[in-house]
Amino acid sequence: MLTYRLLMTGSALIVTIAIAGATFSIATNEPVVRDDAPLFTPAMRPTIDADSTSLSFSRGDLIGAVGIVEPASRLVSVGSTASGVAKDVLVVPGQKVTKGEKLFTIDDRFAKAEVNVARQELRAAQARLMELQGQVTQVIARVESARATLELSNVKLRESRQRFARTQSLRVNDAVSQEEFEQKRNAVDIASAQLVDAEAGLKEAESDLALLIDKPTDGNKSFSGASLFVRQADVSTAQALLERAMVNLDLHTIRAPLGGTVLSVDLQPGEYVVTATLAEPPIVLGSMSPLHVRAEIDESEITRFQEGSAIASVRGQPNIRFPLQFVRVEPLVIPKSTLTGAASERVDTRVMQVVYALPAESSETISVQPGQQVDLLIEVCNP
Repeated sequence: MLTYRLLMTGSALIVTIAIAGATFSIATNEPVVRDDAPLFTPAMRPTIDADSTSLSFSRGDLIGAVGIVEPASRLVSVGSTASGVAKDVLVVPGQKVTKGEKLFTIDDRFAKAEVNVARQELRAAQARLMELQGQVTQVIARVESARATLELSNVKLRESRQRFARTQSLRVNDAVSQEEFEQKRNAVDIASAQLVDAEAGLKEAESDLALLIDKPTDGNKSFSGASLFVRQADVSTAQALLERAMVNLDLHTIRAPLGGTVLSVDLQPGEYVVTATLAEPPIVLGSMSPLHVRAEIDESEITRFQEGSAIASVRGQPNIRFPLQFVRVEPLVIPKSTLTGAASERVDTRVMQVVYALPAESSETISVQPGQQVDLLIEVCNP
């Protein structure tokens, strides 16, 4: 009986001590309410005045969006139409360049050799053309000689026929011998053969001349000599091949397609340059004046969007706000690509891209860089 009373008394004592400890713990761990001012001013809804840079705030209807700072020209990935080993990289990130300025060069020794070969082929073609043109005088002389030979053959044939006719009349009276008669007859045959040969020689010389120079036709037109045309075509072809080789040589020097700022350089001398589209291009350029902000508006907000100005704030510094001027809407709705990393963010949505411009005065006072994310508030009118 005594033992039972001792156990009951001990249990009551333990419960009392536990209740007292819990009460003390709650009293000592109660949060302390402090009246300290917040480190940052809470975000407020701004009313946007497109005609001024002043920002006033009210409870207007807004669309929130995330934007990416980009150059006005967008990011220009500079590629190469020629492949090879990079020889010299002539720019560094942040450098300003003008249109046509050299960015980097590719090993061009083989291209230079092709230019030299093409230049020699052009000289050879020009020499062959000059040689053929020099033959024109000789062929004209041949034609004149063939015509004279033809005339002489005609005269000889007439004389031979006249002598044979006289001999034939004398042969009737046996005034000439049979041998002389046959000689005169053979002379006529020889003269006839010589005439045929002279006519063939004249035709051959005239055809050779027709291959070299223009010759009038019955329609009072002219046609180019075939041989000269071929030689001239050879010269034109050699000239075109030389120009192509020179263009190929020039393509080994990569130049800036526009004036702007070098944003990144991912190329070192000795690295191989390919002509394919790369995820990381060798050089990225952009026109930094003015800067643009490409905002992505959720498809659920598209019907509420209206063209107008907007306000942007820098990530991590919500108190730094600057106005934006509307530039354009890109109407094609595309899958969302700019992700904020928020746990509640939807990644299976589609967005409409809207481009805003950062005013020049804001560009001078606010430091933002291409590729940087900013938060946008776009004011819309209530229906």
